Amino acid sequence: MKRLLVITLAILLGVGTAFAGYEDFNTFTLVDDHAPDRVTVDSATKVSVASGRSRDRTFILYIDKNAVHFNSDFTHQFEIQFDNAGNTCTLLYWMLANIIGDRFDVQGGSEDAVWFQEDDDTENLGLFVCEDGTPSSDKWLTPGPQPATTYFITITYDRDGGVNNTGQYVAYIRTGSHAGVLKDTLTKDCSVGEQNDFRYLYAVASRDDENNNRTVDGFTENMDLNEVVGLSIPIADYHYRHH
Repeated sequence: MKRLLVITLAILLGVGTAFAGYEDFNTFTLVDDHAPDRVTVDSATKVSVASGRSRDRTFILYIDKNAVHFNSDFTHQFEIQFDNAGNTCTLLYWMLANIIGDRFDVQGGSEDAVWFQEDDDTENLGLFVCEDGTPSSDKWLTPGPQPATTYFITITYDRDGGVNNTGQYVAYIRTGSHAGVLKDTLTKDCSVGEQNDFRYLYAVASRDDENNNRTVDGFTENMDLNEVVGLSIPIADYHYRHH
């Protein structure tokens, strides 16, 4: 008689895989130079800016994901809205960077970063790649984006994509849902030698260059990095068979 231990492992695509879900903004750090504050973490998944003076006040909501956290392909999704944008106002809804600061600090420090923003009272939305402090962008211009309208943003990163095979970012702008009506697609390729990793994630940021005191309203909501947080391998059953 022989005893055979048969272990059945359920290792199927997708089985046992857990995703992080929405980012918890209560775990982020808020910096707001307004007095009183005009940036509010409304809930774990929403941050709002009310009459934010984005060009002469610093405000950021960020989290430290640890060094080189963003070092491979990704798909990030979030929802945004803007309203009452003053002339030359800038509101960043999502940014990856390697320093703590707003857009002005990134550029002034000759840093690398990538961000998505609303820009100016012309109400355009733009995807920006900043390399050594110099930003370049692809924008959805007027008469495209509309105030007080929720846009569903999906940003993908292909680390080996683009014309130089050193990275390509693509932003899909939709209404209704992340599978809704596609309004525009924005694309930015990274330069040679600029296949950059990033540490800090931002859910809102200003551009405090002391330009003017005009204001903008807006929010970022339901930010999902689509990151796998763990893999479990369930043991389906153990059978002892006697022969």
